[in-house]
Amino acid sequence: VNTYRRDNLDDFLSWAFFCKHRDQLSDWEVEELHKCYKVMKDDLNFDILPGKSDAITPLRLNLDEPLILFRPLVFYGFVYCFKALAWSVLLFCGFRRYRSSNGLTYWFRDG
Repeated sequence: VNTYRRDNLDDFLSWAFFCKHRDQLSDWEVEELHKCYKVMKDDLNFDILPGKSDAITPLRLNLDEPLILFRPLVFYGFVYCFKALAWSVLLFCGFRRYRSSNGLTYWFRDG
């Protein structure tokens, strides 16, 4: 908890409540953030230190650019082969595959 700093929480709360970057907040939105900090301090005894910590960065799903990874087709072939191998090993060990009425798939072996 002591790694959180005021600027880090400003970034997170401005995204969580207003879906904006901190520097895009209007005056009344900044006032609402101050009210949040007052509640944290008075009611929860959670005092926020000033500044910014580089140890944490908030993940703001609809504001930050996504990290896109392209994988070659060989990767998906490897995953398919591994899945087929795991299926074979489970069958060899006496497990049976079942599917529930709501679509949940599971493996079971009578003891």
